[in-house]
Amino acid sequence: MPARQSRPVARQHRVHLIGGRNAGQNRIGAGKGRPHACLVGEIERSRAARGLDMPAVGGQAAGDCPGAAWPNKEGMMDAMNDTAAPVAAPAITRREDYLPPAWLVPQVELDFRLGLEETRVRAQLSVRRNPDAQADQTIRLKGDGLTPLLVEVDEVVRNDWRMEEGDLVIDLADDAHEIVVETAIHPAANSQLMGLYASGGMLCTQCEAEGFRRIAFHPDRPDVLSIYRVRMEGDREAFPVLLCNGNPVASGDNGDGTHWAEWHDPWPKPSYLFALVA
Repeated sequence: MPARQSRPVARQHRVHLIGGRNAGQNRIGAGKGRPHACLVGEIERSRAARGLDMPAVGGQAAGDCPGAAWPNKEGMMDAMNDTAAPVAAPAITRREDYLPPAWLVPQVELDFRLGLEETRVRAQLSVRRNPDAQADQTIRLKGDGLTPLLVEVDEVVRNDWRMEEGDLVIDLADDAHEIVVETAIHPAANSQLMGLYASGGMLCTQCEAEGFRRIAFHPDRPDVLSIYRVRMEGDREAFPVLLCNGNPVASGDNGDGTHWAEWHDPWPKPSYLFALVA
């Protein structure tokens, strides 16, 4: 008997997740909400069989499931799955395979030229070899959908870099370097809502867990901690507020309708905690 009572509760929660409203507020009408009506009908019939009252939902009596469109729950789920976008299988990361990063990034400086359609990003990474890791003559900076427009190492333009599976790979000879990479990203076209994206005329970021690599090339792993200094510049009317992690250290007006702000976060943090709003 307890097992039977748990089924309608689980189905009712499912209605909440699909419909975004509770069962009593779910809008069910001709041509809309038909999958919800089927599940709600199941809940009502189950409760009625156990002698429990449940009011009609959205003007439909208990059991009024539009069977012509959705003959059963399985058919409903098949139709929903047909319209779902394919999702790539995530890469498997095992704890026993962990290796410390070959390169540390104690400081990151970011310069944003903000725009909804296109935002230019200049990322300067201060990198140094990790004495607790196996030596590596290359550094791999993670990227997702990024193309380098400029690569500099120690203020010298480099053209011998290469791309491997979306990552930027650079050969490094010494134990410490300054790497500058410029990229262009497109917030309005970012439908993944990871990295920097446009929402309601604003620019927002979502970097957890691996979204920072959609903003700038970076090791983008939680055991690489950096102090961040960020400068943002954009149209004052489009972006009246410029916010970032840490403390505001400077701001100003360019006199041409644009303004800027600088932020400094003195506490080393992983890249997935980076946040920006404009």
